[in-house]
Amino acid sequence: MEVNAWSSGDSGYGIAFGNELRDKLFDKAWEHVDLYLGASKESIRVGIAKSFWVKCPAVRSKTIKHWFEENGFAPWPSGSPLTSS
Repeated sequence: MEVNAWSSGDSGYGIAFGNELRDKLFDKAWEHVDLYLGASKESIRVGIAKSFWVKCPAVRSKTIKHWFEENGFAPWPSGSPLTSS
């Protein structure tokens, strides 16, 4: 399973799943998802935007942005987002 860090180019950050992984792991009835960032034992709850199912299969939140920044992952060079598998 591979996911990518996502940025709107300004202040928006999130995790992009891609269409195939989105369709495999997510249910359209869900309004949010609980994520574990890094080795954290506590999850964060992130809302799922309507655009997740239409054009941008990424979940976005300020908490994800702060985690990227606090761990030295953001900002990244343009066109070179973090990838995790």
